Amino acid sequence: AHGSHAKKIWLAIRGDVFDVTEGIRFYGPEGSYRFFAGRDGSRAFATGEFSDKGLREDCDGLEPEQLWAIEQWRQRYHIDYKFVGHLRGFWYGEEESQGHLDDFSRRLAEYNAEQDREEVLKKRYPGCNSRWNQKDGTTVWCTKKSGGITRDYVG
Repeated sequence: AHGSHAKKIWLAIRGDVFDVTEGIRFYGPEGSYRFFAGRDGSRAFATGEFSDKGLREDCDGLEPEQLWAIEQWRQRYHIDYKFVGHLRGFWYGEEESQGHLDDFSRRLAEYNAEQDREEVLKKRYPGCNSRWNQKDGTTVWCTKKSGGITRDYVG
């Protein structure tokens, strides 16, 4: 499913394989994202490193928010393209594969939990408004809708 004569164009992200033939203008031989075709380039979805070195399946050393970005892309592909199956190797079907998948899932869950905690704090302690100019310096003020959070009090 790779190359200029392939009838189908497939790519994988975090071991999930998708038929992206409909997106030939992106993933075909002349497409801007042709380098994703025929491989699992999970890491590059987060790093933007589209060389052979960066287009690889492992996510070792990536920051939690980068794992989140990969997961967002994977979910997007599930919406936009046909899921074909799992790529045997790093993520599925090998003895150590489950460990890679478990580690990714655990780190992603920790990141999501932290984001949830931060969201609770933002709602509990919403930000105020501020501005600066040379004449007056910094001015801070709060309203009942500061920080995009509606509340019954000013502050």
